[in-house]
Amino acid sequence: MNVKLTKTAAFRVDGQRALVTGGGRGIGLTAASALADAGAHVTLVARTAKEIEEAAAAIRTRGQQADALALDITDVDALRKVYCASKHAMEGFTKAMAIELAPHNIRVNSLGPTFLETPMTRPFFENKVFRDEVLSKIKLGRLGQLEELTGAIVFLASDASSLMTGSALVLDGGWTAE
Repeated sequence: MNVKLTKTAAFRVDGQRALVTGGGRGIGLTAASALADAGAHVTLVARTAKEIEEAAAAIRTRGQQADALALDITDVDALRKVYCASKHAMEGFTKAMAIELAPHNIRVNSLGPTFLETPMTRPFFENKVFRDEVLSKIKLGRLGQLEELTGAIVFLASDASSLMTGSALVLDGGWTAE
């Protein structure tokens, strides 16, 4: 037989470096943990040095490579005002950076999760009206969990997504299906 089978791309990121912002908790820590587990050397960035040092140490305890880099954002009020807009602007930024960096064989993609249950979002969901409104828009009828992002994170960083750039991978439980 002379059948040529297609090779499946690896979902590994061995030998790659990953810079993960907000790496001390929530989505950032989940991303850093998943990427380190898939073989990347991760650098965790956040405002709180103690938090990211502990997170990096936990990754190193698993026998993986991680560094911590404290980065202090001093204008907290301004950050709270450009937060929603800055999240939306990431799609445009992703496309622009993909165009700029593609000639250098650098891929740029973003991840767009729905509301997730994290320490940061938990206080918002104590408000029943807010929680019910959000859940009514998520077609799966529930909040996302951090571990539900890990496969997508590793996919975007690995050669399994080698033909993907300038795209947003949306994990929204069906929110945007309507």
